[in-house]
This record gives sequence, structure tokens and C-alpha cells, in this order.
Amino acid sequence: AFTPPPPEPEAVPAAVSMCQARLALSRAGLLADAETAISGMTGTAGDEARIEWEYATSLRRDHPLIAALGQTLGLDDAAKDDLFRQAGKIT
Repeated sequence: AFTPPPPEPEAVPAAVSMCQARLALSRAGLLADAETAISGMTGTAGDEARIEWEYATSLRRDHPLIAALGQTLGLDDAAKDDLFRQAGKIT
């Protein structure tokens, strides 16, 4: 009997707006932790992370801030991809 292949996974958006990113984090219960992590970053990287978080209009999936936040929040690549997918659906 023929078994159809599983459906292709939903594409991960290359970027989402900062509003979408914050809403997705909030809905996942991670917004406060993300903001705490960003405010705790030190040095030039911390300064740049806070500037990005506060003033950027969009956030790219491949941005170093995503890697840093993912590590701090204990998110693997699949979890970060899921957050971006959820964020991309928010209008």
C-alpha cells in the first residue's frame, strides 16, 4: 500500500518585525526572560544587543542576537524556528 510522504515543514521566515517577535515570545511565556537576558549582556555586544532590541524594526532569523538569546533561553534551532514561524503568522 502506498503511504504518502509526510508534509514538508512550514517555511521559517527569514525575518519578522520586532512587534511580531515580542508577541511570539510573550505568547510562549519567554518575553520577560528574553528582556532580562538582553539587559544582562555586557560589553560592546551587550550595548549592540540592547540597541537592536529597542530600535530595530525587524529581526532576522540568522542574526547573532537570535543565537545568543536561544542559548541563554535554552532554545535549540527547532524551537527558534518554531518561534519565527509563530511570529510570522501574527498580523
